[in-house]
Amino acid sequence: MRTSSKLAALLAVLTASSAHAATLIPVPIVPGSTNTYVADINDKNVIAGDYELPDGSFHAFYGTLDGQYTTFDFDETNDPGTDARGIDNKGNIVGTANTDNEPLIYDVVQFERFANGSMKLIKNHGAPTAGLTGGINSKGVFVVENWHSDNTVDGFTGKKAKAKEQIELGFTTVRVRPRDITISGDVAGYTKVTASTGYQGFILHDGTTTLVNYPDETATNTLLEGINSKGISTGFWEDADFNEFGFIYDTKTAKFSPVTIPGFPQSSAGGVNAAGLIVVQGYSQDLTQSAPYIYCPKKPSKCPSGGFEIADPKPVAMVAGTKPHTVANPAALTPLKAKRQMRQ
Repeated sequence: MRTSSKLAALLAVLTASSAHAATLIPVPIVPGSTNTYVADINDKNVIAGDYELPDGSFHAFYGTLDGQYTTFDFDETNDPGTDARGIDNKGNIVGTANTDNEPLIYDVVQFERFANGSMKLIKNHGAPTAGLTGGINSKGVFVVENWHSDNTVDGFTGKKAKAKEQIELGFTTVRVRPRDITISGDVAGYTKVTASTGYQGFILHDGTTTLVNYPDETATNTLLEGINSKGISTGFWEDADFNEFGFIYDTKTAKFSPVTIPGFPQSSAGGVNAAGLIVVQGYSQDLTQSAPYIYCPKKPSKCPSGGFEIADPKPVAMVAGTKPHTVANPAALTPLKAKRQMRQ
């Protein structure tokens, strides 16, 4: 009996030690903000995102993981919303901003903020581009989307505040919404094949597009937000009520790892750098509270300081398919829900 007990104890130790651990690193909030959202992280571990003030306005920031932030607005005199969405290793930032006093969802432009602090509107064929920006790689190449009056969306790559080449997936779609680009030119994002179907994630590699759908029967949308050169992609899936559930997707194995954040029933995953550090966000069910973190796929001793260890969930395999999706009325949404709705 004693031998069996010792053997069981040894097996328990071996099982625990063999389990793969990861680390969540809390990100300090911007002082005075009601919510702070991180969108991207570069290879120098500098983050960028936006924060919400008590009046419901959104403003951009960037800085280090210890909370040494610089805040900015695209138009400091008349700008109720600036959203930094991508940052490269030189500190160039791409983002989205308002041009008037309407809520952020209604009247937006895209901009690039250069490392010297100057900013320019991103132009497409000579005119400012309306839509959301995505990530920017270490060569300064970014991805953007262009909204049209018929509710279609085109995706482009660009550089130095100019959208240049249209992103072609190789099949007919009504919306192409790129969200990140690697140094080699791989693009991740999401697309609608028809107006009545849900979003599917896509990865464009060497001219070939792979559609990605999260394997859950309640998933109506799968949205990819980030990708690095090692084939690690990030994002979240949504149910019919627009609840978000973050994940990490390994393009080499076609498997997902759910992102769960203690204390938060909803989550999302955004930018990912070359070392595999990922910006993730936890949300309360009513969206009144949120918290930003950095996910590190290693033990705390091998990650940036201040984190705590978590167990990686069991990966799940990708399955094919798409589901219908109905867009809610943005005018009836809270500021955070309206901000989310811009993606739809």
